[in-house]
Amino acid sequence: MDSNASTTTNKAFRVGLGDITPNNLGQLKRLNTVLFPIVYAPSFYKEVLEVDEFAKIIYFNDVCVGARLLKHIVENAELATGPQVHKIYLHVQTNNEEAVEFYKKHGFQITETCENYYPQLEVGDAYKLEKVITAAEN
Repeated sequence: MDSNASTTTNKAFRVGLGDITPNNLGQLKRLNTVLFPIVYAPSFYKEVLEVDEFAKIIYFNDVCVGARLLKHIVENAELATGPQVHKIYLHVQTNNEEAVEFYKKHGFQITETCENYYPQLEVGDAYKLEKVITAAEN
């Protein structure tokens, strides 16, 4: 597990949150290949290495099982300890109702429909969802 990881231990399992580094970037790439129907460009992974607290890997018993935690990202954006974040946005396929509802439940709103956003997929249209960030008072 990454040396910058925080870990919660239970008798049955260990869950950790770790930084994404050049050493574990391959794990993130493999995870994305399994979870998402698109292939991310090398520039995406270069950017992931540069965003500090806004990109993390989740480990379960030392196995990478997830990345980019929404709650963690929103909380760090609201803290505004680094560059000020005013808005978070993402794209979701228009037929992925479960994901759209998940993000709406967490304060995101559909702001745009992007036709053919995913040209390589059967359903290529996507919604752009945004969440306005309110910085915490110091």
